[in-house]
Amino acid sequence: MRPTISLAMIARDRARELTRVLGCMREHVDEIVVVDAGGSEDDTCEVARSFGAKVVEFLSSEHPEAFYDDVPERFARHEIPGPYTGRKALADFSTPRNASFAACTQDLILWLDSDDIVKNPEKIRDVVQVMVDKDLESVFFRYDYEHDEQGRCITRQIRERIVRRADFQSGKVRWKFPIHEHLTGLSKGGLFEEVTIVHQSKVQDSSVVEKNGLHIYTAHRDKVSFRNLKNLIVEKERLEAAGENMPWRLAFYLGTEMRPIDPEAAIKHLFEYLGKSLWDEERSQARAFIAQIREMQLRNEEAWDLYAGAAMDFPSNPSPWFGMARVAFVRGQWDKVIELSEKGFAQVGDGVIKKPALVTNPLEWQYRAHLPYSRALIEIGRIEDALKSCEAGLSVEPECKFLAEHKAMCIERIENEKAA
Repeated sequence: MRPTISLAMIARDRARELTRVLGCMREHVDEIVVVDAGGSEDDTCEVARSFGAKVVEFLSSEHPEAFYDDVPERFARHEIPGPYTGRKALADFSTPRNASFAACTQDLILWLDSDDIVKNPEKIRDVVQVMVDKDLESVFFRYDYEHDEQGRCITRQIRERIVRRADFQSGKVRWKFPIHEHLTGLSKGGLFEEVTIVHQSKVQDSSVVEKNGLHIYTAHRDKVSFRNLKNLIVEKERLEAAGENMPWRLAFYLGTEMRPIDPEAAIKHLFEYLGKSLWDEERSQARAFIAQIREMQLRNEEAWDLYAGAAMDFPSNPSPWFGMARVAFVRGQWDKVIELSEKGFAQVGDGVIKKPALVTNPLEWQYRAHLPYSRALIEIGRIEDALKSCEAGLSVEPECKFLAEHKAMCIERIENEKAA
């Protein structure tokens, strides 16, 4: 018998986005559950019901512990830039997600965000049939989460997307953590590349933060600026008030989110995480984050050591290889630039990390890595290879003046050789 599928979502003031995603998904699932997390002021609930969804209300009046006041006074001592909404903001995403799962009644549960788009949704039925045939507990899809103003993916990860409802009912599987929430209790899962989830919220504004010699440009998808960092601060303060120890994963998240406004505090939290975690893949990412800060501060020797450690933690992560290549470029070590860049490129096949890291930026290898690589190839006389590198980078970023200059150098040398 064909397995049935529930689609579980949480949403707030997302009427337009819901129309898009539910219009795409309605014919590919057997049930839709939407939790209105916070009390929408638009037609979110009405739109959900128009697609046959079961709507569950999750209100701040009934769950005050799951919300905070998004006002400057709440975060004054943390120097978090605005704007602020002046409304109640959701502090705990796991609880309403668990509520959405609890309301599902079908064999399997697929979760999406209201501003996601599913590529090849018609493949989902085939995927879940394989899931059942192979007795998998979960299905993972690629998630293109964040895009720049040109529409290019700058944050890619692999996320759990489909689980068995029976595992949730038994308590084996649960959403955990108030922010950067994820499903715990999963063991036997499979990655299926037939389906990709694309996060489609448009960039509404952007800002630049200058601190400790860093210039960080941040694109905000939501009206709640620095939402993740605010949620993490709220959770940290809750734990401290309760006399509880901060989970080591929270240190990683705090370090990640604090990079734009307090790089040194970010480094402190990331090192705290490194002292506790044994997860090589994420340790590599944390160490690379610290290295990137040091590189931006022109502390290249520290950056080199940190990138090297990140490469040792998880060699399949391309980021530290490209980071070391940039440091070697500053040193003028052309052979080393080429060697390290090619090690980074070797971790990528057909534009996808062969062993997916938790979070990646595809532009790193599609475009940025070609800047030092093409120049190093020119310096050692591999002109044809340099030209190919320039063209690969320019195909992604046609306006890059440095790659255009490198390409012009290659063409000039090729023409001079022909003339000679």
